[in-house]
Amino acid sequence: MTDRLELRDLLPDDVGPDELARLARVHELLVSAGAPAELPPHLESAPRTGRTGGGATVLPLDRSRWRTIAMTAAAAAAVLFGVGFFSGWAAKDTGFRAAFGPVPMRGAGATSKAIAEIWVAPADKALNWTSKLKVRGLPELGKDSYYALYLTDAKTGRKILVCTAFSVHAGVTTVTFNFPGEAKDRGWLIVSETPGPNGTEIAKPVLWTEAERSSGTA
Repeated sequence: MTDRLELRDLLPDDVGPDELARLARVHELLVSAGAPAELPPHLESAPRTGRTGGGATVLPLDRSRWRTIAMTAAAAAAVLFGVGFFSGWAAKDTGFRAAFGPVPMRGAGATSKAIAEIWVAPADKALNWTSKLKVRGLPELGKDSYYALYLTDAKTGRKILVCTAFSVHAGVTTVTFNFPGEAKDRGWLIVSETPGPNGTEIAKPVLWTEAERSSGTA
């Protein structure tokens, strides 16, 4: 598999050829830069000194630890790039003009690495808000299980109404939904709904909006 194909697998399906080509050029520049330089030999051990006592202890930093730090920093930069890129292309959907957004959603534990954002278009005359959810990183659920998106009170977290139900796939899942009424001081909550005993369902919160970021005006 070529580098271009590997890069294509890491990107959302709706990334166009021009954007893919630009990202590929960045990727090629990073590859051509090569691995981080080795730590100079004179920095691998503490400097020799004739003084004893009263001074700070200088610990050597071996090559393997140097490489680990460099790789960790590179990985962190890649994650931040991915989050920014997710926010950037979400607003470019053809035919969708956002009145406000993105409204970010976060998780914890098993879903702490999932990414989700909500964009809200201007309301119609009946005060219906057409909205779009883009989510990546949630696990695919089993048979008869699904995710449900709830509108909530941003201040208390109380559920107001269910907006939609959906399943996810690899990459970015896009869900369009509507909600009526006021948009100010509103938030969202995604829960996983799985079958429980005796015909019941088990609802588990997986992603939610921050109270201070979950309101907006058209």
